[in-house]
Amino acid sequence: MTDGLAGHDPAYLRLLWIVVSLCGITAVAILVVVYRHAKDRAELEQAEQILAEDERD
Repeated sequence: MTDGLAGHDPAYLRLLWIVVSLCGITAVAILVVVYRHAKDRAELEQAEQILAEDERD
């Protein structure tokens, strides 16, 4: 019985959909972590720059 897309079993397609969705969710979560890390690093560099300017004055 091939009621699914392109002759694939509906159970297979459901499993594939879940796996691909989890990969997408994981990718978004990784991007959020990387963005937050970069944001924190930029804030730290900005604070260090301000402190360095204060030391020069």
